Amino acid sequence: MKAKTLTIILIIVALTIGLIQVVIAEDVDQSGNGITPVFVEDNPTCSDLGLGDFELKIDLGESGNYNGTWNLVDDGVNSVTLTSGDDIYFDWTSSIGIDAVLAKGSNGANVYLYDPESTGDTNLHPPVNASGGPAGISHINFCYDYEVEVTKTADTSYTRTWEWDITKEVDPDSLAMFAGESGTVEYTISLDKTGFTDSDWSVAGTISVYNPSPYVARVTSITDSMTGGIVASVNCDGDVALPDDSYDLGAFETLTCSYSSALPDASDRV
Repeated sequence: MKAKTLTIILIIVALTIGLIQVVIAEDVDQSGNGITPVFVEDNPTCSDLGLGDFELKIDLGESGNYNGTWNLVDDGVNSVTLTSGDDIYFDWTSSIGIDAVLAKGSNGANVYLYDPESTGDTNLHPPVNASGGPAGISHINFCYDYEVEVTKTADTSYTRTWEWDITKEVDPDSLAMFAGESGTVEYTISLDKTGFTDSDWSVAGTISVYNPSPYVARVTSITDSMTGGIVASVNCDGDVALPDDSYDLGAFETLTCSYSSALPDASDRV
């Protein structure tokens, strides 16, 4: 029953945000990334709005100003850096993607939503107060979650067989000699490239899966597929047998795998 109640609350909040955004979109400055903030009354948190699994709250009282770097909760590696010249407007950068930033001031918060996630933005501020300008910053909430980061290389290869037209000319083309005599002729070989045939197309590379969080990430499968329904063979380093067995990728560790596949032709593929 509790689960149902929580779901209903989150849906109502989401709908409320959507309605408010329509009303204030023309009256609120956009951020440097072009994000129009959504006004939410009172003192919302990331959890209240269903934004991200984790939250970093930065209070003015903790630092004396909003210029500095703060480590993410329970992380110790990833961080958020703030720059503010007047404790009203601020810029931010982060070492990982952020889902939303809540700028709290006066009677509510400006919620800046990032889809896709962002690692930085400029010109954020709390809501406009009765004076007609943005309120001073009460605190800032960063909403985030952890996702494994996947990078890969793709190296293609093929065999090219060249076709040639070979001719040989001799000058003179004949010799008349008596027994015991010798003679000399000169010959020329000409090679003309007439075309080629390609075959044995293939692709191979490395897949790297990095876990940027302080928590174990369970990897259940890694698939490399291409246009046309082609699925490459993937093999991971060490004693990793995916997908038959899952693999626990430790905090801030990288799993490296290789893949390869034959290709039917030289067509462009994704």
